[in-house]
Amino acid sequence: VFEPYVTTKATGTGLGLALARRIIEDNGGCLWAESSSAGAAFVIDLPDISGMDETQLARPERNSS
Repeated sequence: VFEPYVTTKATGTGLGLALARRIIEDNGGCLWAESSSAGAAFVIDLPDISGMDETQLARPERNSS
């Protein structure tokens, strides 16, 4: 379900969950799916940054290679 370009919709691109997961993981979090008898849930877990100052929040430049 998190693979890019995989969709069950006639007009879907299949990028939504793959893109969301990449953004969340790039920011130190996790995204996963859980299922139950009531259906499916997508869960996001992000790090607590409330105690960090501006220098700790600065993201290093990504290596383009």
